[in-house]
Amino acid sequence: MGYFWSPDPETMRFLLPTFPIYTLVAVYFISQLKKKYQIAFLSIALLVSLPWGVSGSLRAVRPLYVRNSAISNITKTIERDIADGSIIITFEGICQNLDVYDKWKLIDISILSKAGALTGKMPTKPMRNEYASKVYNPLSGNDFKNQFIKDLNQWSAKKIFLIAYRSEIEMVNKLIGDRFNIDKMTSIDISNLPVLKPMFPSRAQRSSQSPRVKQPAGQNRPVRPNQIFDFEIRKEPLIIVELTVK
Repeated sequence: MGYFWSPDPETMRFLLPTFPIYTLVAVYFISQLKKKYQIAFLSIALLVSLPWGVSGSLRAVRPLYVRNSAISNITKTIERDIADGSIIITFEGICQNLDVYDKWKLIDISILSKAGALTGKMPTKPMRNEYASKVYNPLSGNDFKNQFIKDLNQWSAKKIFLIAYRSEIEMVNKLIGDRFNIDKMTSIDISNLPVLKPMFPSRAQRSSQSPRVKQPAGQNRPVRPNQIFDFEIRKEPLIIVELTVK
């Protein structure tokens, strides 16, 4: 099967709906064998599949455990410390999870790169919200900053929180610190989670080895095993700060 990106072990998920067909075919094939051949065939299949299948599954489950543990800790802290209906500015990887709860108004922190606040830290992404895309997508630099501050002032009737690492908070402080107080509330310790190594070559490495496969825009950034979208699990705590108008 061919896709518009280069070969990737994660694309196996597209084949999952076809697995019942393979199971039925395998059961039918074995049922047609004589009993002694059935036992031999099953023994060989188990001996071949178990060593790499079990070890591969365990290696795949470990990153899931690390990522889910981090998201679980973050969500529990937010539910405890941030009231429903508040505005939260944070990484897309965290926003994607919080969106399921439908309790808070969420803003992807990467939009601040349009104002130069996070230059080099994360890519600038087009906004999917219809209103935001019309207002913000044409803006950059000071024009973006002024519009963002204008909206923050309108939103300040509700509580506004920023959840990020210290370096990102310092960058945001440089951007809007002259208009807003940035007061630390609490921190979320995720530094006890292990740093994982990539199981497979990065997509960028694979694409360099397959020059005929052209990557779509924005697809050439490697996704690390400690990363959920643009949210990277680091060996430092996440910090929750509240933004209030000066």
